[in-house]
Amino acid sequence: MIVIITCGKAKQSCPANAISIYIGSVFKGKLKYAKMLYPEAPIYILSAKYGIIPADLIIEPYDLMVPDKENDFFRDWSNKVTNQLHIFDKEEDIVFLGNQHYFKPIDAYFKGTKHATLLGLPPGKQLARLSEELKEVQNKQQRKLF
Repeated sequence: MIVIITCGKAKQSCPANAISIYIGSVFKGKLKYAKMLYPEAPIYILSAKYGIIPADLIIEPYDLMVPDKENDFFRDWSNKVTNQLHIFDKEEDIVFLGNQHYFKPIDAYFKGTKHATLLGLPPGKQLARLSEELKEVQNKQQRKLF
């Protein structure tokens, strides 16, 4: 199993590893969720500029977004990501934490189980969904203690 987290708009102003460069609350919420629910799974970042990258890769800040409608940039980005995905087993189970338009090349490539709880939700609702799911898990863990 791997976790794929989509990038965020808010970034540090200097180079940093991919997991640290994004500083927005939604990205941080996705990261917290991934680390708590899937602590053993490797985390990858799906970036508008760099494609799919390991969380520890040092990257430069940028100002670029994947559009939610297909255009030349989206097609080029999607092809780039699809080519990068060949390092993964197609049967790998994935947790995808991000937007619908970032999901298209991921969905087309991976054939294993896909947990994509945030699809179709705007950023504010994504954070609320993650918080709800974390609370449910914490409540189940507390019940097991008693």
